[in-house]
Amino acid sequence: MAKRAAGLKRFRGPFVLHMMDLLRSIRRSRQPFALKVRFSREDAAGKIFFEKGKLVHVEFQDKTGEEAFFEILARRDGNYETIRGLTADVVSIERDVEALISEFEARLVENPQAEPSVAEEPAELPSGKDKETAKDAREESKLIPEEKVTEWSPPPPPDRGFQEEAWIKDWGEKTPGFRSALIVRQDSVKIIEVSAEGASEQIDTQAIDELCKSSARLIGSHDASELKGLRFETEERLYYVSALGKGYFLLVSLERTGFALPLIERRLSQLARALNDSLERA
Repeated sequence: MAKRAAGLKRFRGPFVLHMMDLLRSIRRSRQPFALKVRFSREDAAGKIFFEKGKLVHVEFQDKTGEEAFFEILARRDGNYETIRGLTADVVSIERDVEALISEFEARLVENPQAEPSVAEEPAELPSGKDKETAKDAREESKLIPEEKVTEWSPPPPPDRGFQEEAWIKDWGEKTPGFRSALIVRQDSVKIIEVSAEGASEQIDTQAIDELCKSSARLIGSHDASELKGLRFETEERLYYVSALGKGYFLLVSLERTGFALPLIERRLSQLARALNDSLERA
């Protein structure tokens, strides 16, 4: 039987983050399929096979099984396509996909230089920097605090106030380098604003308006099952814009702390997913 392939979809950043965004829709699938993944900086393609929403086999270069899966998770920037009806010839993985992702992240914390996604050049570097500064920025992206990175999940709703604001405060308190976060409408109207204790910088209304408009054009159409966003960098700050449902955006500002970018983005995905789920239920 001929296989149906979906169109190519591009992704930026480590594939592990995109994989987490896809899990919800993958678990709902009852039919066998495979993800064919290619990366911008190399010719080799990997295949990730699923049966009834369960990961069963992975192939990448000369590796198969869990190690092939870890290799794919570590790489960044590329595209993938979904091939419906394609089944694996063997079963090389029996553990749950989320358990494997958790193990991958633990490896990244213990030995950041072992994973190519951390050692590679960041997607964007501050403009106007010479080669020596670029090298320093790459070295900085390898650093991770000694403490283990824990999963974040939204705390119980507060007795008073909006639960989304309480979630952002809790997330900020547990995320190194957090400065501020905003939820704004596409027309730049602020809905929620949270700042870290002692943080003084404010993003002016005009800047928010310009950022939201440009982000909306760059991010494109929003699908609640797939988180989308942008990252901007300066010498001292990281800025993230994540598209939420119903025309809202999450804007987050963090200090450059040496916290590895894949781990920052993983935590940001957890927050954005919780906020999006809340919007869907509203």
